[in-house]
Amino acid sequence: MVASASSAGDTLQSRIDCATVLADRLHADLADLEEELRCYQQFAPPPTASTDSGDNLAELLALEADLAAQLAAAETEEAALELTLADLAADAAALDAAECDFWHASHAFQASLQAYQAERDALNTKYDAASRHLDKLKRTNVYNDVARLGHDGTYPTINGLRLGRGVSGNGAPPVPWHEMNAAFGQVCLMVDALARKAKVEFVGYRLLPMGSFSKIQKLVPAPANGASSSSSSSSRSSRRVVPSDTASARRGSTASTDPTVQQWVVYATYDLHGGPGEFTTLNRLLLNSKFEQGLEALLACVKQLAEYCAAMDPVEFNMPYPIDKDKVGGYSIRPRTSSDAWVRACKCLTSDLRWIMAFVTLVAARAEAGDAARSGKGAVPAVAAPGVGRKV
Repeated sequence: MVASASSAGDTLQSRIDCATVLADRLHADLADLEEELRCYQQFAPPPTASTDSGDNLAELLALEADLAAQLAAAETEEAALELTLADLAADAAALDAAECDFWHASHAFQASLQAYQAERDALNTKYDAASRHLDKLKRTNVYNDVARLGHDGTYPTINGLRLGRGVSGNGAPPVPWHEMNAAFGQVCLMVDALARKAKVEFVGYRLLPMGSFSKIQKLVPAPANGASSSSSSSSRSSRRVVPSDTASARRGSTASTDPTVQQWVVYATYDLHGGPGEFTTLNRLLLNSKFEQGLEALLACVKQLAEYCAAMDPVEFNMPYPIDKDKVGGYSIRPRTSSDAWVRACKCLTSDLRWIMAFVTLVAARAEAGDAARSGKGAVPAVAAPGVGRKV
């Protein structure tokens, strides 16, 4: 009994201890909760006393209606903004398309502009080259190339063709007639070209350059009562050694209908080409041959051309060898004279032609320069004058 009583007392004591521990823990938890409540109360707003719950509900309903109206207005504005945004998107798409077209057109224009600039640069290059070539041609005397006057030993030459039969005692073979005929044909062409350049009309003569078979016509005044149809076809206007207005009048291709103008008809036609018979004894004893008369007529044309140059500028033009009938520089141009004299006469003739060619080209260049200055195109470059021959 005593043992069971002591056992029950121990059990009760342990329960009391457990209860005490539990109570202590609960008091500690309560203290923590109270402390936490005080913390919450410190941060929580103080409660407001409301005396009328119905007023609060009316205010809330009014606030709700106001917010609903604001929401509807916001939704309406949003719809309008969405429409505006759609319009702006369409405008942006149109601008993008226009920008794309613009850049395509710009690239095409740039390509065409580059092509144009390349073509322009090419044309400018060609123009500069052509201008330089034109200046070079303006400074070039074509007569120096068309009629190259020089000498081959004792013989005067034109374009490499010798003039004169031969010099005695030099041991060289005589110049063949076909070469001399070609040379005199070149001289005839040169005199005719210089007369055309100077616009000079020969009085009483007409040159017919035909290569190795060139001729010269002697003209006489037509009868006062009118010329026949055959004569009128070969007649021409009579003018002194002055510049002619038209080339047709100088060549005598048409007859003038003006009764106050002197008409000319062909009197005779002389040759500027010869043959071996010119040096025969029989030919020396007979009258003048057509070849000798042609050479004398050629000297007459050269003399008229020289007189024209002297009339233009008697100070600057001074022909070295004067021409008197069939003599130039005192030597006869007739083949029947000695071979030495004929060669010297040909040399004097070519020297005079150098002077005439230099003067005619110089005067023509000055006239072109004056015309260019008056028209405002600038001066024409000076023409290179050919060299002047020395005396024999």
